[in-house]
Amino acid sequence: MKTSIVVVANQKGGVGKTTTVVNLAASFAALGKKVAVLDLDPQCHATIGLGLEKTGDKAINVQYAIKERKTIEEVLVETKFGIDVIPGSRKLDDLAQGLIGTTRQFKIIEQLFECKKANKYDIILIDTRPSLDIFFQAAMAFSHYYLLPLFAEEYSVEGLVEQINASEEIRKDLNKTLTFLGAVITNFMKTNKNHKDFEKIIRKTGKTSGFKILNTIIPYSESVGSAQKLHLPLNHYRYSKSSPVWHAYTALAGELLPQLKGKRIGRRFAPVDTEAIKKQSALTEIETSIEL
Repeated sequence: MKTSIVVVANQKGGVGKTTTVVNLAASFAALGKKVAVLDLDPQCHATIGLGLEKTGDKAINVQYAIKERKTIEEVLVETKFGIDVIPGSRKLDDLAQGLIGTTRQFKIIEQLFECKKANKYDIILIDTRPSLDIFFQAAMAFSHYYLLPLFAEEYSVEGLVEQINASEEIRKDLNKTLTFLGAVITNFMKTNKNHKDFEKIIRKTGKTSGFKILNTIIPYSESVGSAQKLHLPLNHYRYSKSSPVWHAYTALAGELLPQLKGKRIGRRFAPVDTEAIKKQSALTEIETSIEL
């Protein structure tokens, strides 16, 4: 299996992005894949969720690696979960100020992976903050794929068009082989009518716009928060091995694996029709106001 680099991104916060990174990494590892996680969110939640501590300005972390032009070989930390981590840093924003407008701006992530160690992984997952900042841009400019978690509420579609357009601009200008794996619905409660309605709407929108919605749905469970408090992936939390959330992430890993084939050279892309998404969003607002 070739190394596949996957960005998990959504500029909307609270959609289960970091939870997806941590538990998808654990799912791939459980399937026997060699996995690494790069934490590009200054909150460092992926780092913490995999049992490591928040790291500051002088620590050996992603900020240090970018600032000192080091590769991941020099900052990788092995975890007890069989997942390697390039730890995040709370000082990434300070670093960004010195990078904006420089020739390095879109190359900072690429430089991290210019080493033989990077080729030893089957899958590298990149966690980004809910923003279209330079770290998101650099990650998208270098990666092979991106995955978009989507919370099962109407408001989570806000900003979706901007997210798609930003990704498409990067693909056109900087990374022509960037492949959209799809959106995955998270925190889904099947007993919640709003969630069920949202799923129907977003899948309908996907069919009319070309915006891919993955088959796997991640259900809501309090066990996710409990595992996070203990800084554990779900499969290492003693009450969660039979959890439907863990089984859902395992299913998501299985759904994605056939698509992960490293850099997809020569692939032709069908752009997402963002106007169709806007139209459906407007119709949904009208329908909601009528119901109220």
